[in-house]
Amino acid sequence: MSSVLLFAGCLSVAAAALGWAAGQRAKARYEEQRRGGGATSVARADGDGESALGLGDVLTRPGGEDTVLEGALDAREGEARVLSLFFGTGGVIVGAFPAPRSGVLWLRRSDEAPKDTPSVLSTPAGDLDRRTRATVSLTGRGVGAPSLGNEAVLAEYAGATCAAILLVGAEGALLAVGEAVAWSDVERLPGA
Repeated sequence: MSSVLLFAGCLSVAAAALGWAAGQRAKARYEEQRRGGGATSVARADGDGESALGLGDVLTRPGGEDTVLEGALDAREGEARVLSLFFGTGGVIVGAFPAPRSGVLWLRRSDEAPKDTPSVLSTPAGDLDRRTRATVSLTGRGVGAPSLGNEAVLAEYAGATCAAILLVGAEGALLAVGEAVAWSDVERLPGA
């Protein structure tokens, strides 16, 4: 009986040590993101800690649609990253926000982008209300990210079943429309 208790005690200590180490790794990744490091990733938070999206990742959403993330536009207000738009295969654009915001936007580029950021955006899926509007600096990386200039006005829109991101810059505009997807509904295979 005492050997069983000793074994159970050892297992408890080992589990606690592993949990502590995982927490330290998550904290280190979070601090790196806050300092602006991790140039090819954007943090996300969920109930299990923190992980990241990066170029080369493969994402699959319910229904089996998948995409390989090939390029990105990072939008920043000052030093703080407020959004990363990842451009994937098959015309998919994934909008990812830094922690503590959870979920992603699974979007597709619209052929017609307005040259301003109206308070209500009309789309084939219905009218969407503007949730946020900010002037941001843009940094592109990888392939497939459009050139909109160094600065743009970022607007986020939402409706009952639809979401959109609108970026209006000096060199053009990008409107991407789709839906919000919970992290629990997205499978991620990290890239190389």
